[in-house]
Amino acid sequence: MKIIISGENREDLNKVSEIAKKLGLEVNSTETRKKSNSKELLRLMQEKSASGGIKSIPDPVAWQEKVREDRHLYGRNK
Repeated sequence: MKIIISGENREDLNKVSEIAKKLGLEVNSTETRKKSNSKELLRLMQEKSASGGIKSIPDPVAWQEKVREDRHLYGRNK
């Protein structure tokens, strides 16, 4: 069973969350998921960096210059 509680008042939502935790219920809030996702993303990026980066891109600066497309800005390009 899953119960979803939503509302605009952050203080009230935090109170409900604390009560649920005291009752031993699992609380999976949007903020909890965001923190979890952020930690997982950071871990993955650190892992990729430690392994030497993306092997198919030997020179990241040259790659970025090649694939980057500058948009034309009105009145700035001749």
